[in-house]
Amino acid sequence: MSMMQVNNYETAAKTFERVLKVPSLPKDDVYYETAAYNAGLAHAKIGEGLRSKDENSDYQAEFTKAKSYLEPLTVSLKSKELEPKIYELLVSVYANLGMTEEATNALKKKDELKK
Repeated sequence: MSMMQVNNYETAAKTFERVLKVPSLPKDDVYYETAAYNAGLAHAKIGEGLRSKDENSDYQAEFTKAKSYLEPLTVSLKSKELEPKIYELLVSVYANLGMTEEATNALKKKDELKK
């Protein structure tokens, strides 16, 4: 988390990805879910940085990685505290990937969760 606080998203992403590979950490564990969310967040932040520097960069690859960590969480999430954050981040991820319908659906889901 300290790497995220100092905007060192690449190191943070690698660290969270290592946590996700711990064989004794079940995928339905809150620590796994938190690490997956943070890996997605780190990749989204890397993508945002690439896009702001150069619109023609391969920023979409980072958003695709973020999506690969976030989407599975929407299916079998145990930590309901993370759920609104996941959908909020997915709105941005989908928008940056040009997935307008998915972004709209994620926004609706996020709004439903806040009620």
